[in-house]
Amino acid sequence: PFSENDYQLLNSITSTLSPYFSKHYAPPNSNSPDLINERLFYSKENAVFIDGVLETIQPWAQDKKDAVFASLLYRMSKNINTSGVMKGFYNGFGGPKGQNLGRILERITINPINYIDKPIGSVFQSKAEELYSKTNCPAVDIAYLDPPYNGHQYSSNYHLLNSAVKYDFYDPGHPTEKKSKVGIRKDHNRSDFCYKDKAKSSFESLFNTIQSKYLIISYNNEGLLSINEIKDLLNFRSSEILILSKDYKKFAGGYGGYENTINNKVQEFFIIAKMK
Repeated sequence: PFSENDYQLLNSITSTLSPYFSKHYAPPNSNSPDLINERLFYSKENAVFIDGVLETIQPWAQDKKDAVFASLLYRMSKNINTSGVMKGFYNGFGGPKGQNLGRILERITINPINYIDKPIGSVFQSKAEELYSKTNCPAVDIAYLDPPYNGHQYSSNYHLLNSAVKYDFYDPGHPTEKKSKVGIRKDHNRSDFCYKDKAKSSFESLFNTIQSKYLIISYNNEGLLSINEIKDLLNFRSSEILILSKDYKKFAGGYGGYENTINNKVQEFFIIAKMK
């Protein structure tokens, strides 16, 4: 659905009539960011570009908008002043020693998408534990599950991408207001897998309804449920279970950044189940 002129049009954008990211998630001047009074997720220039692209594509056909989002959301996740999730930003641009400054200040562009002339798959937007009870999702050979391990909601972790797709100009409040420092949407989706008192029943519902020959589940030893609890729930539906594990060094933000901390390892699990 795209032409070379479309990419040239988008990548020439340097202004916007509908500031949102440039108003709420970037400083007025990239050279003098104010950590106290401003959110520093994007450079001013990149935030203006994001706003301009979103403004431009609103009247476009959905397939063309989707092609833009495929490139834009990736770049919004890459050229951002964080080390990963969007629940905080660096103290100034570039990280503690400015080592990420090149990535963060690099100009965001919309890149051509390679389309594949093959059969199209199906996409369902649903809670995982309700997928087979509330949609017409077909049975599959392999289902790979990567549920939240703890109380960190994925939707809030990537709230800026939600705001870009919704394009509803959600008001995140001022950075100095209580609980609005990073401007997370209060209406983000909340997964029951993130609550200790609901995770077990959510796993149970998922295992009891999913139509798959094999399940592959990612989890770790610091999850809300123990691996044995997940295994016990699987035993009712599976005929064979294989559990693989590997130790990894924790991400620095996960343990305060102290290299000599006692508990700086995390054990990641792959649970492979052959279903009855």
